[in-house]
Amino acid sequence: MAQSKARVHELAVEFDVTAKDILVLLSAWGEFVKSASSTVEAPLARRVREHYAARPPIAARDYGVSAGPSRPVVRDDNGFGAAVERARRQSRRTSPGSHKPGEIETALFRCVIDPTRTRRGGYSPEDRDRVERLLRRWLETWLDDMVEWIRVSGGQHPHIAAKLCAAGLTPADAELRLGYGRIDPTRDTIIHRVIKGTLGIKDAASQVREYRRSQSATGSG
Repeated sequence: MAQSKARVHELAVEFDVTAKDILVLLSAWGEFVKSASSTVEAPLARRVREHYAARPPIAARDYGVSAGPSRPVVRDDNGFGAAVERARRQSRRTSPGSHKPGEIETALFRCVIDPTRTRRGGYSPEDRDRVERLLRRWLETWLDDMVEWIRVSGGQHPHIAAKLCAAGLTPADAELRLGYGRIDPTRDTIIHRVIKGTLGIKDAASQVREYRRSQSATGSG
């Protein structure tokens, strides 16, 4: 594990949380760090990494997302590999003589791997390992519309997608570009502002609700 210093937003990306989450954690430890672009010195960065590395797997019950009380919570130490395989098999589409990749895996390759590829041909073992790790994290969220959430988030932030869903947002909501209660094409999308730490989950939900109310009031929703 890297032991070097890092900026707050880099640590957030590393552990799939928001920059605000990192700042709140540091504040709870009595450390004053000004913003997402601030540098965290090596000893403190190591402590942050150790804190997040010790987190238990994300469970649906943590967010109240798409899981009833009797739905099993997936754990790495309790048959998670089998659950991944079942989900993969269920999402496959059969074609004559072969199987196409599952929809979730396909979305991850398309949104995460393909944009950075510099060569043609098959995917490398590293590409496949990366998608496998991401697949596990996405399946832990039990999100409905998972493929759409992968698309709007860029595929690398299941934790944030789950929080937005729990706050009542749909993938279409997360993709809105809002400013002062109206569409603003110059703004980044809701979900990418949350990922960058410039917008909190509650504020994101509030902005979307305000926009929806204004649309209903004008009859254009």
